[in-house]
Amino acid sequence: MNIAHVQSAMEGIREFFTQSPLLLSAPDVLFQTIAAESKLISIQPSQVLCEAGQKATCFWWLVQGEMGAWVDQANGEKMCVGTIGSGNMLGESALQKGAKAFRNATLIASEACMLLEIPMNGNVNKALRSEEHTSELQSPCNLVCRLLLEKK
Repeated sequence: MNIAHVQSAMEGIREFFTQSPLLLSAPDVLFQTIAAESKLISIQPSQVLCEAGQKATCFWWLVQGEMGAWVDQANGEKMCVGTIGSGNMLGESALQKGAKAFRNATLIASEACMLLEIPMNGNVNKALRSEEHTSELQSPCNLVCRLLLEKK
């Protein structure tokens, strides 16, 4: 695993998370758990990362490359509804909905890509919903975030 790529991805994830109301107060243990549990993967142009409707068991940080998001149309053809470039999160429904998450689109590499794959396993879920993290969300301004976490 390329340490420089992983460190760069972790810095990007930390910045991304600290801009999200749900993860505004994410503790270091969450990032340490993500670093320990994640793996760096590479995919080639036109390779499918995930299919719409699949159970979402992980999410990704796009370290390098570009992905297309595709959905099925009524006539059975696929339509590209957007592209995602480096420095963005993919598959965040796994993060938001936990075990009830399914993929909303098929993700296909537009070019060679490198991604950090983060499993939504017990360790990541535990760190995400830790007392250290959720206690920061007790103020009235974080009511919606707290309710989303407690619902899991």
